[in-house]
Amino acid sequence: MQWTSAVFLLLGLLPVSSIHGQGIAINDTGAPPNPHALLDVDGSTHDRGVLLPRMTTAERTAIAGLGAAEEGLTVYDTTSKSYWFWDGAQWVQLGGGGAGWGLTGNAGTVMGTNYLGNDRCDSARDQDGWSAQGTDHHTRTDRDAEHR
Repeated sequence: MQWTSAVFLLLGLLPVSSIHGQGIAINDTGAPPNPHALLDVDGSTHDRGVLLPRMTTAERTAIAGLGAAEEGLTVYDTTSKSYWFWDGAQWVQLGGGGAGWGLTGNAGTVMGTNYLGNDRCDSARDQDGWSAQGTDHHTRTDRDAEHR
């Protein structure tokens, strides 16, 4: 009887020891997890995403005991309709705070200093034949129309 119990105990421990140090893959393809990820989720075969924890602002700010060890904790705030992460000292809204570029423009920008793209365009005409007109757009010159 003792021999049988010992075999079952060893068999029960084998799966635990083989999982140690590996990531977890959640997918429908049977693919192994990415070796650099603790959790590798692939929902591409069913057009699915991941739902992060959802809570109100009051619930989020009431989480007690957060510190440096919880850095990266991410939740969806249903009150502000936005994602928030803990930076180790405070909650930070993802994409918030006006640090990004607005779709309808940004106040206080300086032409030649604040722009998206590259800096290869000069004031007369760039390599593609566009000339700068005004401060916020480019137009084709009449000379360029002759070469189309």
